[in-house]
Amino acid sequence: MRRLIVLFLLVNFIISCSSDRTPGGIMKQKQMTDLLVDIHLADGYLMQLNTDSANKVAPSLYGTVFKKHGTDSLRFVNSLKYYSEKPDILDTIYKQVSSRIDKMQSEEQKREEEKRRKEAAIIARKDSIERVRKADSLKKAIGIDTAGRTRRPLLRPFIRDMRLK
Repeated sequence: MRRLIVLFLLVNFIISCSSDRTPGGIMKQKQMTDLLVDIHLADGYLMQLNTDSANKVAPSLYGTVFKKHGTDSLRFVNSLKYYSEKPDILDTIYKQVSSRIDKMQSEEQKREEEKRRKEAAIIARKDSIERVRKADSLKKAIGIDTAGRTRRPLLRPFIRDMRLK
C-alpha cells in the first residue's frame, strides 16, 4: 500500500512539473504577444501627449486595445502575473514583441524616407523648370542666340525696319 501511495505521489509530481499548458483564464503566448505589441504602441502614443491629455485618452485607448484582442484588463493582469512567474516564457514573449516593434519602426522609416525622396524629386523638378524659365527669359532679354552662341542686338532689326518705312 505504501508503495502504491509513493508511486501515485511520484507520478503526480512528475506530471504537475512537466505541464506546459496554460491554466484557464490565462492568454496563450501568441495572444499575449499580440496584446503586448499593441499595449506598447499605445504607451508610445500616450508618451507623446501631455499628462492631462494622456490621462483623459488612456482609458479609452487601452479599452480599444483590449476590445480588439477580445479580452479585458483583469485577464491581461492575471496573464502577465502568470508569465512573470515563468521568466523564460516571458523573455521569449518580449523578444517577439521587441522584434515586431523594431520591424514596424524600420518599415515606418522606409515609408518616411520614400516620402521624403518623392517630395525632393517634386521640388527639384519645380526648381529645374523655374531655372529653365529664368534662363530662357534672360536669353531673350540680352539677346543671346542659343543656336550660334553669339550675341545679336535686339533693337537693330527694329530700327532698320523703322528707317525703311
